[in-house]
Formats: sequence, C-alpha cells, structure tokens
Amino acid sequence: IDQDSTNTHMLKVPAGVKEMRVMTYWMDPAASTLANTALVNDINTQLNLPSGSSLNPWILDSNPNPANLNNPAVRGVDSLNNVEQVTIENPAAGNYVLEVHGHSMAQGPQEYYVVYMYVLDEITVTNPIGGENLAPGEDVRIHWGAAGDQGNFVIEYSEDEGASWTLVDNQVAGYQRVYDWQVPANITSKGLIRVSRGSTTGQS
Repeated sequence: IDQDSTNTHMLKVPAGVKEMRVMTYWMDPAASTLANTALVNDINTQLNLPSGSSLNPWILDSNPNPANLNNPAVRGVDSLNNVEQVTIENPAAGNYVLEVHGHSMAQGPQEYYVVYMYVLDEITVTNPIGGENLAPGEDVRIHWGAAGDQGNFVIEYSEDEGASWTLVDNQVAGYQRVYDWQVPANITSKGLIRVSRGSTTGQS
C-alpha cells in the first residue's frame, strides 16, 4: 500500500458464525529515536458490513495517565500501532469488505498482511488433548476455546473413556478459558476431560 491508495479485501462470512476477527499487520520501519510517535507508516483499516455500515478497529486510551489504564478499548482510527483488529459478535452471513488505506506513508510503499478467523459456536479443549501422562495429585491447567462469555461452563472428567463422568465444577464463568484442576488419585489410561456450556460440548 502507498500514500493515499486504498486496497479492498472481500471476506465471505458463512451462516452460524459467533464471532468474526479481522486483523491487519505490517512490519513498520524503525522510527527515529527523536520522533514523537514510533509509527512511521500509518495504515488505516475499516470493515464494511453487508448492511452498509462500517466498523473501525479497537483502540486503547494512549494518554499517559495511570487512571486511564483500565479503560476498555473503543472503536476508532488507530494512528499509533502497526496491528489493527476489528471484531464482530454474531455477524450476519454475507460479504464483508475490508478497506486498507495508506494514510501517512513516510517510507512507503508498505507490505502488510490481513488475517481473519471465524469463531463458531463450539468448544475446543486444547489442554489436555490426549497422550499426556498426568500424575495423581498433580495440578493441571485445563485450556479451551469458545466464543462469547454468556453462561457458565461445566468441567467434568471421565476415567472410562466417557462411559461415566465426574463433575469438577459447574460454575466456571463464561469469560474464562482456563481452569486449574488437581488430577484424581485413580490410575487410568482412559481419561478424558469435557467442557460444556448449554448444549455445546468439547472434550479432549
């Protein structure tokens, strides 16, 4: 991308997506140590929705005030960072257009990358995934991926390949994605971990 030019990228969103994440990244040249802003090439991104509206990326408050550190990110034009991300919860199916604009390119043209992902309504257990050797009494951190933060997660384990399940916790907050669990005393080679929320379930 170069000064004042705009590239467009079409993203086709299927039905059933719970969250859409789009990120633009570029390896910005090193700024002078005397520069007020570290960003040399300022690229701006905007996601245009099928409805005709558009979304800017998330930005944090950059004021050097400790009181602002806990402020949540808001959508806006980012002129400080070389990574810009737009997210949408429950996006409508259809064609989305990402506009990448060369706003202020002191050392252009600039190569950039666009990455995106669709988070479906599913739970994926990422640790343990199978094949690990866990010792009785050992503390293990269970990891999983899921979309959204509504409703509690239920964590269970099985010692017999899922024929029966033992409850670990049924009040894990919907925003959590990790849980510290102590491995039970019984020895088995048929252990499984299951994480569920409502009717959605994932297991190792």
